[in-house]
Amino acid sequence: MIHRIFIVGFLAVAPSFAGAVPLEVKVAGVNATKGALVLRVFQSEGDWLKSDKAIGTQKLSPSAATLVARFDLSPGTYAVHVFQDENDNGKLDMKWLPPGPAEPWVVSNNAQGTMGPPSFKDSKIELAGPQTLNLSLQGG
Repeated sequence: MIHRIFIVGFLAVAPSFAGAVPLEVKVAGVNATKGALVLRVFQSEGDWLKSDKAIGTQKLSPSAATLVARFDLSPGTYAVHVFQDENDNGKLDMKWLPPGPAEPWVVSNNAQGTMGPPSFKDSKIELAGPQTLNLSLQGG
């Protein structure tokens, strides 16, 4: 009887986990003596690069040259933004000359912007099953 209750209870909860797909993000080029690595996942062009609109955020201590984060997401379209927050102020700092990020950063697909940040369109990935992104920090 107890086994039946457990199985029925498990089956009632299982569908809520069935839709989750792992997205693993491996980031190389991390300076282990600088600030935390901040990873943010976005789901739409309108929310892209607006930190308060990220659907997932992780902050990792800079313990090695390559760090790995995992997000469990529903299948769909996403873009990932990563930066090393060298001064621990919670945002990607910008510089004037030459214009651009003052801290190391990268986005999914290693997309590059033209006269501004990379677009959501160039950075987006389609997540249908387990996926690993291999990214390398640049600039700063």
